[in-house]
Amino acid sequence: MRKGSRVLAVILCGLVGLSGMWLYRSGRFPFPFHRDTITVSRAESRVNANQSPYTQVTQRGCYDSLPSDDCRRLYDAVDEVVDHITDAYEDGYYLLEAAEAEGTFTEEDLSAVVEAYRADHPEKFWVVSTYWYMLPDGGAWLQLASPIDSSMRDTCEGLLDSAVAEILQKVPAGLSELDREAAIFGLLADRCTYQDDTTTDSGEQDWVPFTAYGALASGRAVCEGYARAMELLCGKVGLSCRIVRGTADGVGHMWNLVRIDGAWYHFDATGMDTGRHVAYFNVTDAVIAEDHTLDPVGAYGTRAFNLPLPAADATAANYFLARGVHIAALDDDTAHAVAQAMADAVAGGQEVFALYIEEGLDFADTVEKLFQGGSYFLGDCVQRANTALDGEEQIDYAAIRYVPCESQRGVSVRLR
Repeated sequence: MRKGSRVLAVILCGLVGLSGMWLYRSGRFPFPFHRDTITVSRAESRVNANQSPYTQVTQRGCYDSLPSDDCRRLYDAVDEVVDHITDAYEDGYYLLEAAEAEGTFTEEDLSAVVEAYRADHPEKFWVVSTYWYMLPDGGAWLQLASPIDSSMRDTCEGLLDSAVAEILQKVPAGLSELDREAAIFGLLADRCTYQDDTTTDSGEQDWVPFTAYGALASGRAVCEGYARAMELLCGKVGLSCRIVRGTADGVGHMWNLVRIDGAWYHFDATGMDTGRHVAYFNVTDAVIAEDHTLDPVGAYGTRAFNLPLPAADATAANYFLARGVHIAALDDDTAHAVAQAMADAVAGGQEVFALYIEEGLDFADTVEKLFQGGSYFLGDCVQRANTALDGEEQIDYAAIRYVPCESQRGVSVRLR
């Protein structure tokens, strides 16, 4: 029996250079075991985390991207045993029941299968990238591992289910796919704080921040935890989602591809939440490549790789374009629209709103007139917004910050 380890590209994810907003805030919107040995009490004790007003999607993008049908058979075998954490303990991990499949396999295939399964199943947060395997003639024997025992897994799973159920209760029915995506991101950001230090008091690597459980139930995560939580929540509200691995500003990173109205977009929840902006909200391959680099596709068996990913070249669901205040001229109508967006943001408990500068305007010149040199235009917008708020929380002109995104013709504006 040999040991393999798919060491994830993101062991410590640094904060991305630009970064998130609260699009919505809570309450602010309208050895071996066999499956038959699992007791009924575990399932009955768990909160139903599947009560969503939307038809749920099972994330299978990585399964479909595997290099062969043999790999997919092994993936299915893993799915049959993944809930069975045994009492066997090896190198700091509890071993899962082994999965077996017939076919022709290489060591690289096993790496692809493990990565695909973990990427498609953020709810199986206990499965780590370390595994043991054998490759006999005509088949494969694969044993995954968990940092926690079955009792602790059950406890954590219950907490995750409760967190997901709480979130889904706050997602209204009847939202568009874009607004569903915005809603779950706001609720994720509202629960989770980026965790810089991922070591325990004993100096060991803490598994929690790298998981959806960490982001949603524990409230602390690195980029991997954010991405896995976003994927889990997307599935609950009927959105297909993928995990993407790479670097951001040269630091190991993880984010998502989300399918909105039939088209795929890059979505970096960590980058936006940590900096409170919308610069990575549904962007194209070209835009994400400005400061993100994808790990190689198909480099199975290496430290850092992606399974084949869909192209992201659409712009219709880009947040600036689809939800930003469109600016075609710096006139009274635009001042009214910007002031209304400011007032709505404050009244709705939001920190950030977006602007979209139309093609007919010079982007840099318009941004300068809007925000620089003690802008009278922006000051007028703030004055109008504060008048509309009429005694509610007021906007402090001096506290306003902005992030221009010229390639998207957008500006992310933070009010506090």
